[in-house]
Amino acid sequence: MSKVHRIYVEKRKEFAVEALELFNNLKNQLKIENLESVKVINRYDVQGVSIETLNKGISIILSEPMVDDVIMEDYPNPDNSVVFGIEYLPGQYDQRADACEQCFQLLTGEKNVIVKCAKIIVLEGCVSPLEVDKIKKYLINPVDQRLASLDKVDTLENDEVTIDQVPVINGFISFTKDELISYLKNNSMAMNYDDLKVTQDYFRDEEHRDPTETELKVLDTYWSD
Repeated sequence: MSKVHRIYVEKRKEFAVEALELFNNLKNQLKIENLESVKVINRYDVQGVSIETLNKGISIILSEPMVDDVIMEDYPNPDNSVVFGIEYLPGQYDQRADACEQCFQLLTGEKNVIVKCAKIIVLEGCVSPLEVDKIKKYLINPVDQRLASLDKVDTLENDEVTIDQVPVINGFISFTKDELISYLKNNSMAMNYDDLKVTQDYFRDEEHRDPTETELKVLDTYWSD
């Protein structure tokens, strides 16, 4: 079994457009007032290549040397920070991981290269646990994404995963007007109150049950389009 190599790729500050945009959105849209900075890092776990091939691939596949910083194995997180990762659910197509696998396979001529990707978010500042949960809900679409483990793995082969049951929004069909408005605000939804009220009426009168978080996310996504 070959070693799993972990690589972190981060845009240098002057090129970190995605991180700056996310910082502004969290400050202005979610009102995370004590947030001081945000970092967005692409994490790659690569198995099936030699260290020589990996070093060659880092500069031509995983990063752009002129604008990226590359850190191997362990990312030095600041003390005053919150760190979490986002990855695609099992079975969802990850275009970035697939492209990297194909490039490494072309580089090596081998077909047994495996690449797994995750996006690591680093929040610096006095951010409360409630605000962190709010940010996670803002960033993670439960339809096709989940929190990624920060722990290193020994193998990417036969990766067995446990998919948690999608949470039900208990009591949703009985929410008052104020509770519906609060739910809209806390989850940064594209719907307005009238839209959510129609949804509530449907689940109460037709489905006779509370919806899941995924169902509301899907409806909200279509509403925004």
